[in-house]
Amino acid sequence: MNQQTTPDITLFDLLARSWQRPSPVRHICFNDDETALAVVTGDGGVAYARMADNEPPEARIVSDAGQTGIRPRNGRPSPLIMTRLKGAGRVCPAGAGGFLTADDRHRLIRLSRAGEIADTVFEASSPIIFDRSEASGDIAIVSDGMLHWHGCPETAGTVPLGDFSPSHVILSPDGSRLALAGTNRIEVRGRGSQGPLLALSPQGEPIVMAWSAAGDWLAVGMSKDGMVLIETASGRHARIEGFPGPVRTVGFDARGAVVAAGAYRIAGWSTDTPPMEDAATGAISTGRAGLAMVEAVAVQSRGDLVAAGYANGQIVIARLGSSDQMILRGAGGPVTALAWTA
Repeated sequence: MNQQTTPDITLFDLLARSWQRPSPVRHICFNDDETALAVVTGDGGVAYARMADNEPPEARIVSDAGQTGIRPRNGRPSPLIMTRLKGAGRVCPAGAGGFLTADDRHRLIRLSRAGEIADTVFEASSPIIFDRSEASGDIAIVSDGMLHWHGCPETAGTVPLGDFSPSHVILSPDGSRLALAGTNRIEVRGRGSQGPLLALSPQGEPIVMAWSAAGDWLAVGMSKDGMVLIETASGRHARIEGFPGPVRTVGFDARGAVVAAGAYRIAGWSTDTPPMEDAATGAISTGRAGLAMVEAVAVQSRGDLVAAGYANGQIVIARLGSSDQMILRGAGGPVTALAWTA
């Protein structure tokens, strides 16, 4: 008779929840009270995953003859909450458990925690890029060659951007400054200022930006030739090259160390000894080098653990500066987005 073999069940299989989407996940974001995770896919759709687990691990612990284990789930996780939105590229928390996002009709939309359109915050005649400060509640909106400040009456207004056409915008953690990036140009502007506080012209296409927690450093991942690291107070900056792939994600830990995807291991540097002249200066060796590219990284905002996802589906967690790493998943589809809760 034929022997039927059961695939090995990993700890990841037992603890994780998973859902299928019709196209690759491009962006994920937790809401402000961490009750839901918004998932944005390559087709512009947005769905929510509830954080509450209907079969939590602690409810599946079993004992048999003195041996303690955990049984697999009996059913499927709670289904995703589907929204009717089309054309979304990213989301950000909007307060009250909801999210902000822009759709294919050039509207900035506020979604409720139930996934319904709560209201339209802004409308334009061309695509919108935006960001919201959780600290101040201000929203920065770029469209039609203009920067619009929305929210706080003291700083609300519109500023022309001239011939600069940014493709990315991100507010500093305290909401006092705004970074803009587009082809061959990066700017930092103050809230309410008419012109840039800092302007750089690095060659290339930016694909991601991140501020340090203190707002004193800005990292910009590029589609080619690595990452730009900027000390915003002085304007000092460095182009860190040598990445074999695009730097699709960057992030800072609580102490200001920066990490990046795009290499065959987790790439990191200390901003206490920044790599302004030499990319080896301040380099932090983390995790182990492999044969697959790191596609995504996520750093704990209040700790020093880094999660990394690889092109071969592997997911690891490592402590910044340590070669030890814990493999959460050994293989699968390419990992395109990672996020920690606060």
